[in-house]
Amino acid sequence: MAGVLEQEEIDALMGGLSSGELDTDGEGAEAAAARNFDFSKQHYALRRLLPALEAVHSQYADAVKARLTQISSGIEAVAADSILITSLGELSPQLATPCRIACVSATPLAAPIYLVVDSNLMFDMVNRYFGGNNSLRKTRVGERFSATEMRLSDLVCEQLVGEIPAAWHSLIDVKTEVSSLESDPRFIDDLEEDETLIATRFSISFAHSEGSIWLILPWNAIEPVRESFHGAARHSKREHDPQWHTKLQNGLNETELELVAVLAQSRVKLKRALQLKKGDVIAIGDPANITLQIDGIPLMRGSLGTHEGQMAAKITETLRTPLPRTQ
Repeated sequence: MAGVLEQEEIDALMGGLSSGELDTDGEGAEAAAARNFDFSKQHYALRRLLPALEAVHSQYADAVKARLTQISSGIEAVAADSILITSLGELSPQLATPCRIACVSATPLAAPIYLVVDSNLMFDMVNRYFGGNNSLRKTRVGERFSATEMRLSDLVCEQLVGEIPAAWHSLIDVKTEVSSLESDPRFIDDLEEDETLIATRFSISFAHSEGSIWLILPWNAIEPVRESFHGAARHSKREHDPQWHTKLQNGLNETELELVAVLAQSRVKLKRALQLKKGDVIAIGDPANITLQIDGIPLMRGSLGTHEGQMAAKITETLRTPLPRTQ
């Protein structure tokens, strides 16, 4: 206090407090009350990055299938599920133990990312690795990995971590290295229970079963490279898919429209229209000149006649600039 106020000021302040001249029951305490924090704002920022991450995960799913097929037979499909914005406390119940968790250092990300191989996948792969078809596998939730399953899970983690740089290349260049391996999410020291995570499950389908891996990315890991994510999202919006454009164009070209030839028009007053009855005659113009419309929009004028024995219209004038022809 002495470094902020002079001694005379301190004495005056203490005297005012003791005499009651200074009111200490103001609104300061109410103003300083705790306020709710809207975490959805952070989730909104995260969701802006999802399109870029979804593209990365699609490439990674293809790489995972190719790599696992080299290790085990019977893999039919690998698909990336929807990205979850969650926390470790919410995600842990979905990671049935035992599982194999690779803590991966990924430069230039600011924090490790995590690759999780679930127990169902490992039990299936070991069974098939030794010639089984997994049709008789029993549920082993809560059991520990055998030595063989542990070695194979370490091999799978090493191989799948090696596929991350290629999948992420469209966003950033990363260098990955497995820094540690765990078998229980509770043993991950670098994550807090309420820390925001971006988690994606990759479902791996066999003929009679399914396993999965998870790729978990802490929110603070991508802080240094967020601009790369935004840039990739903007770039993807500017890209055009020629194949999609061709299909859309062909579909439009095959669309059927109703072309109406208006033979004649006449204007009458409402009173006259209400009095019309059977047998009345309405004067109209020369029907030789007609208007061709689509959805009520006049497009062309023509002359009425016949062609090969059928009523026909010959176009004599276009009322709108025609669109360029497409093949």
